[in-house]
Amino acid sequence: MSRLAIEIPCTVSAFEFELRNDFHFDYSSDIGCFVGNKSIENSTKANLLEKHWMPPINYEFPFCMVTNNTLFATAICCGGLQTNTPLIRLVKQPLKAFDDLLGEKGSLFTRQRNKDHQMSVEAGKGFLLNYHKPDLNVANQVCKQRIVQIKENRDHLRPIVSTIILCGRQNISLRGDRDDGNTSLNYDKNEQNSIVANQEGNFRALLRFRIESGDSSILRQHLETANSNATYISKTVQNKLIDTCKDFIQEVILNRIKEAKLFSITFDETTDIPHTEQLSLSF
Repeated sequence: MSRLAIEIPCTVSAFEFELRNDFHFDYSSDIGCFVGNKSIENSTKANLLEKHWMPPINYEFPFCMVTNNTLFATAICCGGLQTNTPLIRLVKQPLKAFDDLLGEKGSLFTRQRNKDHQMSVEAGKGFLLNYHKPDLNVANQVCKQRIVQIKENRDHLRPIVSTIILCGRQNISLRGDRDDGNTSLNYDKNEQNSIVANQEGNFRALLRFRIESGDSSILRQHLETANSNATYISKTVQNKLIDTCKDFIQEVILNRIKEAKLFSITFDETTDIPHTEQLSLSF
């Protein structure tokens, strides 16, 4: 999923507007970005339910007159569209009037008592339970073959994911000139040192090395029998797995920082991408 960075100048001051023009917040985990989207991956749904974006304590909400982003302005700053129907506010439209939030007839308590809201809460809890424990899914209990298929898919992914992690830890680039299609496992040994054999890149070469060394018979069977669109080694899947590793690493770092309370940051320049200046942070 692409990251969504929305420019939010949080003041009506023209001077501060210019100062904050380059400041960005990451709203990719804000549930408001997915309103009306009927096709969302289960992993994204779980993140939205468990790790949704929340503004920090010192967050300054922007005023309508200085908000440039069309999506943000429509979601937050448009007025005159509210009705008294409980399903409109907090569901199809954002809550913008904060003068009547609490109390028995307040917007929050009215929504909390709404039957649709209560059903949605239970549905969300059921989804997370099935997501983290697929064995409890009714469909999986009825069809044992689904459980077997899930286990096989995970077994196929383990050596692929571990190879990507290895490349990341050793700072090894993954791709080559040819990074699509099935990996050739049975090729002429006289061609091992040829240009054609070396064009697949480090990632595919490491997968082949694991198979040839006898480390993963499951991986060999998977690459030899899987359909071309289900090998899990394409550049698209590589990017998704790398993004997943990145999210996990960020979560671990943030948890360690929160537990430590005190931490230091080291800045250093990196040049792993030609003609691109980067600043690396070490916590």
